[in-house]
Amino acid sequence: MLVETLCLLNESVTCGFDSIHLSSGSGAGSSARRMLLLEAMLSQMKARWSELKQFAPGERFERFYASQQDRPRWVHVAYMAAAIALLPVGVLFAFIPGPAVLFFALSAALFATQSLWLARRFDRAELALRHAWASVKHWWRARHKRHA
Repeated sequence: MLVETLCLLNESVTCGFDSIHLSSGSGAGSSARRMLLLEAMLSQMKARWSELKQFAPGERFERFYASQQDRPRWVHVAYMAAAIALLPVGVLFAFIPGPAVLFFALSAALFATQSLWLARRFDRAELALRHAWASVKHWWRARHKRHA
């Protein structure tokens, strides 16, 4: 997910499905290249999200973990670096309502792509949260039927 952002460090970038060549410079051409890179990054994130969604709940994170194992070593290192970098950002934003949750969730998701143990825990947590959400929805609907 955030590996695409780290690809900005490379002059010749190959991330997942697309290959993008960046040359140094400034001006309109540089801006167009940045927009192209941004579009490619968003495309990559959408593809990864679609890949994650296609797996069944309860096995989604473990299967996604398995699908990521054939990636180059530098990608694994970049995922871990991004996950570690997002933790202090989350702590910093913990004093502002709202955004900290996003950074903690992203960091945890990145860690889960690199840890089978954590991926399995996320699968169990997803099933538990789905069950809890279904219970809350059932209670909410039953409550509103009584008051209607």
